[in-house]
Amino acid sequence: MDHPIVEKILKEGISSVNLSMLDESARKRILSDVGEKLYKESKFIEAVEILAKANDIERLTKWGDAFLAENKTELAALCFLPTKDKQRLNNVAVLCRQSKNYKMAAKAYEAADNEQMISRLERNKEVIETRYRLDDVTAVEKLLRHERFLFRNNFWTGILLVARAEE
Repeated sequence: MDHPIVEKILKEGISSVNLSMLDESARKRILSDVGEKLYKESKFIEAVEILAKANDIERLTKWGDAFLAENKTELAALCFLPTKDKQRLNNVAVLCRQSKNYKMAAKAYEAADNEQMISRLERNKEVIETRYRLDDVTAVEKLLRHERFLFRNNFWTGILLVARAEE
């Protein structure tokens, strides 16, 4: 039989109970039980959030490693963020970048205090945003009427060189 508070949290949400009256070990045990049940129900994001509140670093690390083995890099990153495990965070950030999840990569690098990679992502952010804006067909058609484009097919940088049309 589960603790009645665990059942209440599962039915009504974490905000339905006040756990501040419990000591730290009881609070952690209840939240860990809730997180485990949510995980078994495949409610992974909610489970990770609950375990982060419980500060259950060991279980978050275990789950993160399991998600990595299943190629679920975003879920792995969510697990590793509260752990502050720099090696795991940097590794998952690389995988997030490779899958083009730049926001999650930035969060992982930030949690790992990797200032070099954070600044690199920020420098590349403008190039990435420009490439996505130029994917808008209408904008490209308008530009084509006035400009002659030379496109260098470089996927990583998305370089678009513009040459003025000769008169």
